[in-house]
Amino acid sequence: MASDRRSRGRAAGGERPPGTYGVGSRLKKPPSPELIEFFQETYLAGVDEHSFEASVQVSLAHVVMLAEEGIIPFEDAGAILVELLEMGASGLSGFPIDSGLGDLLPNMETQLIARIGEEVGGRFHTGRSRGDYYVTISRLKFRRRTLELLEEVIQFRRALLSLAGGHLKTLMPGYTHMQHAQPVTLAHYLAGFVHEFERDFDRLWAALARINVSPMGLGILSTTSFALNRGRTATLLGFEGLLRNGRDLSDRDYVIESAASAAILMTHLHKLVTDLYEWSTSEFALVRVADEDSMTSSMMPQKSNPVVLEDARARTGLVQGSLMAVLSILKGSAANNVEVTVADTPGLRALTDAAHALRAFRTVLGRVQFDRKRMARLAGEHWSQATDIADLLVRETGISFRQAHRVTGTLVAEALSAGVAPLAVTSRMLDAAAIQAIGRPLRLPAARLRQALDPWQGVLHRRLVGGPAPEAMEPVLKDSRDLLASDASKLEELLAGLDARRRELYEAARAMASGASVSADPPS
Repeated sequence: MASDRRSRGRAAGGERPPGTYGVGSRLKKPPSPELIEFFQETYLAGVDEHSFEASVQVSLAHVVMLAEEGIIPFEDAGAILVELLEMGASGLSGFPIDSGLGDLLPNMETQLIARIGEEVGGRFHTGRSRGDYYVTISRLKFRRRTLELLEEVIQFRRALLSLAGGHLKTLMPGYTHMQHAQPVTLAHYLAGFVHEFERDFDRLWAALARINVSPMGLGILSTTSFALNRGRTATLLGFEGLLRNGRDLSDRDYVIESAASAAILMTHLHKLVTDLYEWSTSEFALVRVADEDSMTSSMMPQKSNPVVLEDARARTGLVQGSLMAVLSILKGSAANNVEVTVADTPGLRALTDAAHALRAFRTVLGRVQFDRKRMARLAGEHWSQATDIADLLVRETGISFRQAHRVTGTLVAEALSAGVAPLAVTSRMLDAAAIQAIGRPLRLPAARLRQALDPWQGVLHRRLVGGPAPEAMEPVLKDSRDLLASDASKLEELLAGLDARRRELYEAARAMASGASVSADPPS
């Protein structure tokens, strides 16, 4: 707890100070030490510079709108805005917080009243509630964190596409059930994850659209009798729409959706990280994690431990745990209450941990070394060509696929029993397997069998969209690069629009502050 900024002095005894909610009215006693410690200070512990900046911006927008609509006098709005701009310029570190007063809003109002009097400063909260105020701050924070994660997804897709583009002809075994399945390329493997992260971007982008609507003006349930201009406040804060029902204010489905989107993203990352983690073992020996991304053992001098991969795997669990916390918290009453606000902490943590994991692993991915020769050799050593043999038998001999499947399966079993490697199998062995499986030889020319046993030929034959052949992969990668450029462009456009709205907000606040000499530029 930052004791230099927080004091219990006015809260632990005596009367509530002027400007505190409930003074001399509903609540006659100050908050208990337990309420302060377990509720108010717990909330304040989560307040950071972003929370404080959002709090100032929401108040600036509200006061500007109140004055523009003639709800409070211009000169009073100007006096309030002078103080708010000074608070914003000083930042959280310059803002003394009395935990006995509660959260940021009553602290801010109390300080305003202390500086400019209750007759003027008391207009600060006209037409709003802590309900719409804090949901607005929540949405601003989730908007910011979601945008940060979207930027990381863009960067990660770019890194994957760059890596895949250099491995169109890097032959490797494809795996299902942790067994060799069919020959593919490293580009094909990586591109599969590109498409998963493309969908992750789409999910987060859709979630962002539902986050970025304004609750300001809804009060706590049934709006207010003041003729607010909700659209003006929304514009100044960069929102793209309005929540349309006061009861809907309490719903935090955007917290669930953003945390769930982050959790899905992390399942995709976990699969990729886990593969590379396993491939870095001496048994696989397909990849080598760079020295700068590894740590050695304090006891075993030979060790090079891929700790960044382990950290990324762990963070996927943190994100999934945060999602479960959000779901557990938000299962309760439909009415607005403190419970729903608690869900923000794990929800925001999910977005932060996901961004951290992507950023850390992206740097590692750029330095991972793939053993191309070993990958290519393994692609031909453990019967990943078997499907190609069966397909060839269908085309060349006219038997059904099920018959060809049985013949090939028999051939594999006999070769394994005899200790014969796939590339050493002969036409005579194939005929023996055919006689055993379907009662007659197939007499496939040796040259055709050798071609089917070549794993690279198996790659080249898979030219359908979705296949690993370079001619199939190149247009798919181009489409993904085009989509990446489009997604990056719309994200940049949105960020530029939000910057423009922030400038508009501060310009309106400065103008209304009657030219007072304050540092009113938007925080960087």
